[in-house]
Amino acid sequence: MKQKNIPYWWSLIIGLAYPLLQALIFLFRFRKLNTIASPLDYLLFYLAGLAGALLLTFFLRRSKTRTGRWVILGAYLLAVPLAIFGMVSGGLLGPVGVILFSFIPWALFMWFGYLAGAFLPE
Repeated sequence: MKQKNIPYWWSLIIGLAYPLLQALIFLFRFRKLNTIASPLDYLLFYLAGLAGALLLTFFLRRSKTRTGRWVILGAYLLAVPLAIFGMVSGGLLGPVGVILFSFIPWALFMWFGYLAGAFLPE
């Protein structure tokens, strides 16, 4: 059965979840909205989420089996808490830290998921 490729534009939509997730985390933690955050902060959270989503789409498109896709998706979801922590702690290093510290867990987890999914049967 021929599997359809996942379009890269889905990454734009998935990336939107991360500024919203950051706002919700702040709201639950401090019981108020973050009114002092600049739009640049939320743009960086979006770009970090977009980078992770593009990587997810890349690995999902490369996967040959349906089982492999599920393993990659599971690896992505397992790495989300680490990526969120990387976004927040990476903010201390500036824009590069936000994107890089969130990208590393996603890249490692999805790469291992891709390798594991390649060995699993259909």
